[in-house]
Amino acid sequence: MSKAEKTDTGRKRNSSLPLAVAALLAAFAVLTVTSSWDKSPTFDEGFYISGGYGYLKTGDPMMAGWFHPVLAPVVSAMPLMTLDLEDPTRIMGWNRELLIYAPMFLNYNRTDARTIVRLSRLATLPIALLLGLGVFLWSRKLFGNAAGLLSLFLFVLAPNILAHSRLATTDLLLSAAVFWATFLFHEHLRRPRVLLAVGAGVLTGAAMLTKVSALLMFPGWIVLTLIYFLKPAERKQEPSEHNPLLLRLYDRFGSRLCVLVCSVLVMAVMAAATIGAAYRFRYAGTCSAGETVVGTAESEHRFHAWSLGVFERTRRYLPLPAPYLHNIRVFLDKARDGHPGFLFGEVGGPWWYYFPVAYVLKTPLGTITLTALALVLLRVSARPRWGLELMVVPIIFFAGCM
Repeated sequence: MSKAEKTDTGRKRNSSLPLAVAALLAAFAVLTVTSSWDKSPTFDEGFYISGGYGYLKTGDPMMAGWFHPVLAPVVSAMPLMTLDLEDPTRIMGWNRELLIYAPMFLNYNRTDARTIVRLSRLATLPIALLLGLGVFLWSRKLFGNAAGLLSLFLFVLAPNILAHSRLATTDLLLSAAVFWATFLFHEHLRRPRVLLAVGAGVLTGAAMLTKVSALLMFPGWIVLTLIYFLKPAERKQEPSEHNPLLLRLYDRFGSRLCVLVCSVLVMAVMAAATIGAAYRFRYAGTCSAGETVVGTAESEHRFHAWSLGVFERTRRYLPLPAPYLHNIRVFLDKARDGHPGFLFGEVGGPWWYYFPVAYVLKTPLGTITLTALALVLLRVSARPRWGLELMVVPIIFFAGCM
């Protein structure tokens, strides 16, 4: 084959790659929408939908942030702004009891519950598609086009992904935010840039606004950072006005630690600003009139002495809205007391082995087999194992959930 023929073949392959990605994502969208169109709402969807709509209409985060921060409820409720719905403050249970308010909002509104739920679920689909695109891009960057397409194919047919991409809940949003934040953070470690630090900070804030359990990604980031610090430093470039700002800082001081400290500050500021913006930069100690959410001597669920002491000593120094600090407190309660579940025909728990068992039962055998095969091939392969350090983040996150 001549050089020109090889060039034409390469161009055809490159032109067909976007079509293959688009086809897989389109198939994913069809599967998601058609499988959810006539499904009744899950137990918690009504909480997020009704709470988010109430926050968008009134600016009061009480109902939206009842269990989790406000991002997922707000995203779920955004399509509802096109409808003429009842004033949330006039619905029974508003700012008193979410278990009453949510079903009243769905079933006794100006629009039927089916339409409300369908529109709210559609808000999750674009985020799921961005997550799928990220899976393809990151896998392709690490291991090539074929690996990218295979990863996307497994993503499209993953039961867990399909199940949560069709619901107006927090899980898919958390996965997408943590994934993209980690992606940008990893790229920033390899080649520091201000925009990457800013993007990672914003997405970190988005992840923390979805579920407080997003904090579990930070131990993985710390280990990932230590791995990069232990690697030999890359050859320094000569200072140049064309270098990104953080690389010029690196060249000037010759220290990765200096870059890291500056980057952490940038990401922390952007994350705090993102969380503050979601709560409209209201840092008062109440979530609703007369409803104190932080600073009370007791809460519905008592903390053990250590966690309560740490929380009370540090919260006053954190530039975070009081309703969000309330969510952290609820999360710590849950972490201490555990969460009941259903496993092997029994309701109870918590069981430390719940998530490993759920992973084995809910993940297709083909995916598990390919994962095991990939680990074996990596063990015997002589090729460089660049990028494998990324596995520490999901492993530590998974272990933290246990």
